[in-house]
Amino acid sequence: MNQEIVKKKKGYPTELTEMQRRFCEFLVMNEGRTTGKDAALAAGCSPTRAKQTAYDLQQNPKIQMYLTQRMNE
Repeated sequence: MNQEIVKKKKGYPTELTEMQRRFCEFLVMNEGRTTGKDAALAAGCSPTRAKQTAYDLQQNPKIQMYLTQRMNE
């Protein structure tokens, strides 16, 4: 059995959903002037779950990597 190893290109993760990407972009554009809850609301989350959703999104390793790369630009 022969398997090829496919190397991924460095860059932005492509597995982010549209809501996750909007959440990240809102945080990047309003760096230091907004909260995670506000970013979750702007991304389209339910107002009753916005705070918990923001926490969950910020703990996601793919989102952490995306935010790090975007803020370093």
